Amino acid sequence: MSVLDITASIALPADTSIYGFKLWVVVSANSSNGILINALEKNDQVMVNQAKNLNGMASFTKSTMAPTAGIVGLANYVRTQGNSLLYPDAAAATPFVNAWSQQFNALRTVANANPMKHKLRDVFGKDPGGDKKYAINEGGVILCMPEAAGPIYSNKDTRPASGSKDNGRLPRYTPARVTELNSGFLYRQQPGVITAGATRPGGLIVVAFDEGNAFGDNNGAYAMEILILRGANSPPGMTQNAIFQRLSDAPPSNIGDLGLNN
Repeated sequence: MSVLDITASIALPADTSIYGFKLWVVVSANSSNGILINALEKNDQVMVNQAKNLNGMASFTKSTMAPTAGIVGLANYVRTQGNSLLYPDAAAATPFVNAWSQQFNALRTVANANPMKHKLRDVFGKDPGGDKKYAINEGGVILCMPEAAGPIYSNKDTRPASGSKDNGRLPRYTPARVTELNSGFLYRQQPGVITAGATRPGGLIVVAFDEGNAFGDNNGAYAMEILILRGANSPPGMTQNAIFQRLSDAPPSNIGDLGLNN
């Protein structure tokens, strides 16, 4: 598959010289499948870049949105040889940006076609109005590591503990079942490390958090930048923070604004 094919799934290139990937992701709130990043390796580190490109809003009841898949694209990667990038500058990234923008704008148009008024949730699962608390049953995203072998939906065994309503979906509120699957919710933290790393190879699924049969009346989407660092492939003398920053600063820089935050 070409890196310019922007769909709901992607397989990381099988190239042992690559030690870090920058992926752009948009999760559709009414897609129960989420997006799939396949070919993770054992010990890969999954990080969400909360310093940039994080935006979106979704409604989890009484909404109308055409069935819409999310999208994921390989925005850049960095190799061990010479610390080289897939796209070393903005000009080189232009074909990817054009392909990404076409699919991003199409999804944004669908997500903005109808008003969202009920059970609004930001990317962290927080109600931006009303009591401004974090929801327990739905909203935001959950990162389902290879150990989960599929999307994790909202049920009595997977919902965050009640303390998260005031404090957010911090790891201490993550239910045992989700922890057993080495997975977790997006929560506010810089630079946004969500897990300690994959303990087995497979696919990462990023999906809106909701009951498995309740996606049909959802509307909206969440956009984010995800960096995956190869745990067994870091060059000598480079820390994970340095690799993260190298990818974060690399072109392209603007995933796009879904226009849903207001």
